[in-house]
Amino acid sequence: MDAKTIQQSILNSAIQRQSPHWFSINGTQDPKLWFHIVYNRWFLRKSADGILQGANSWFENPDKIDQQINPFRNKMDIRLIRLDTSKNPELLDKYYTLRGKAYARKLGLINYGAESSYDKTADILLQVYKRKVIAGARLDFSTQNWLMANEDQENSFYYNRIIKKFDPTFQESDPYAEICGMYFQTSKVFVKLFSELLKHAANKSCRYVVGIAHPSLNKIYKVVIKKLGYDFQVFEDIKLKPKTIYGSNKLNLEFSPIVIKIY
Repeated sequence: MDAKTIQQSILNSAIQRQSPHWFSINGTQDPKLWFHIVYNRWFLRKSADGILQGANSWFENPDKIDQQINPFRNKMDIRLIRLDTSKNPELLDKYYTLRGKAYARKLGLINYGAESSYDKTADILLQVYKRKVIAGARLDFSTQNWLMANEDQENSFYYNRIIKKFDPTFQESDPYAEICGMYFQTSKVFVKLFSELLKHAANKSCRYVVGIAHPSLNKIYKVVIKKLGYDFQVFEDIKLKPKTIYGSNKLNLEFSPIVIKIY
C-alpha cells in the first residue's frame, strides 16, 4: 500500500466515524491535522526511514506540523540543494544562528551560536536551498588541532584511544576528522549532508571520522551510516559530559563517541 492510499484510507475513516475524540487536537476539530499526527507516528514505527523523520523533531518544534517535513506537503526539490564550502560570511552567519538556536532549545547549550576558534580553522559544509541554509556541519582535522573540539583533557577523553579500540591497526600518525555542530531541517538533507561530510574527509586523506552524539540521535546515525555503507561503531558504554565552553549543562546531558572508517 503506497503512502497516498494510506493517507486517504485513514482520512476517510476519521470522517466516517465523526468522533470528536479523533478530530480534536487542542480543542480544534480538524481531521487533516489528526491524520498528519497519526500518520507520522505510524511512519516512525513501521520503517527505518521513520527513524530519520524522528531527527526532524530533535531540531524543530515537535508540536508543529512542519510543511517542509511532512511527506505529503514537501515541495523541496532535492536537485536544487547545493553544497557550499566557500566560507561566505552571510551564509556562515545564518548557519551559526540556526545552529545556536537548535542546540540551545534542545540541549540547553547556549554557546553554539557564535563563531568559535575551531570554526575559523575548520572546513564548514553547508546545504543551501534557494539562498537559505537548511543544513550544515563542521569538520575539524587532527592534522590542524592538537586537541579536537570535543576531546576533554581534564577527563582523559581522546579520540585516538577510541579509534584504537575500534580498529587496532590505527596508527597515531593516521589523520582523522571530527564532525561537530551538526544542524539540519529535514531527514532528506541530513542524509545528503552526512554523505558529503564523509566524502570531504576522505578527500582530505582521513581514514576515520569521529564525533559524539546524544542518545536521541544514535539510532539516526546508525541508520544513515549503514545506508551509506561504512563500517562504524557507537560506543554507547562511554558517557561524556559536554564541555563547559558550550554553556551550562542544566539538563545533565551525556554523549557517546562514534567512529566511522572511511577506507
